[in-house]
Amino acid sequence: GEKQREEVGGADEECVYAAVGKTKVIEHDYSGLELLEQSFHLRWTHDSKIVYDNKKDTAKKYQTTKNGSLLLENLQLDNAGTYQATIYDNLGNHMKSTVTRLCVLGKYRTHKQYRKQGTECVQIIT
Repeated sequence: GEKQREEVGGADEECVYAAVGKTKVIEHDYSGLELLEQSFHLRWTHDSKIVYDNKKDTAKKYQTTKNGSLLLENLQLDNAGTYQATIYDNLGNHMKSTVTRLCVLGKYRTHKQYRKQGTECVQIIT
């Protein structure tokens, strides 16, 4: 039996793993973004809180790469969770959403895994 994957926000999404202190790029699936240059609206959320919005300077908690992927530097355990990229065209029409679940691994090998409300999985150092 194949696993069914929901398009947005499914609890069965695979985790992307990264270690504490590392740099991680969260990709989006929209390959044509660079061609649109500034005529698009890109918003990134982390557990539904806006962490990057190219139309609002105040919302830029993180940097992005040239193609709009989210750049997370010096990862910490609280960076874990669900990241969503939403792309609109210059008229405000929704074009694409990409959801990525990030799990952050602690520095030690012994850790427990738990999920909070089905959206986060955080590695706890014990």
